[in-house]
Amino acid sequence: MERRSKRLREKHASDPHSVQPSLDGVASEDEVGENESARRSSSSRPKRKAVSRKRGKLESIAQFPLDVLFEIFGQLDPLDVLNLSRTSKALRNILMSRSSQFIWKRARAHIEGLPDCPTDMSEPAYANLVFSPFCNVSATKRDFLTFFLM
Repeated sequence: MERRSKRLREKHASDPHSVQPSLDGVASEDEVGENESARRSSSSRPKRKAVSRKRGKLESIAQFPLDVLFEIFGQLDPLDVLNLSRTSKALRNILMSRSSQFIWKRARAHIEGLPDCPTDMSEPAYANLVFSPFCNVSATKRDFLTFFLM
């Protein structure tokens, strides 16, 4: 004798993926086979909507007038300018050009006590050396406190 509540019987009757127990409480092979084929045919299920990522949001910033971009970039810290230069090819081309060194100098001026850039290094390379959390030789993470105490 089947001992199920009315609610559970209705739930299993409406769910095509559930296995209905036979009278002895064990599903027969036919019932299991039908259940497996129903699970495999996922065409009746609605497809998941692709999750919108934040990719490509900075693509249009390269379309701004350069004087507006230079004013915005001049207000940033060197690490922010460095990270911004790594976001897209268009921004990399703008920020890594030799004509954009004044942006890096203005960003470096925001940090008190930071020495001037050595003559044998570019401004972006100097910002990477000082502010990047990775070692330039072995690409391992380095400790900032140890770096500044040396």
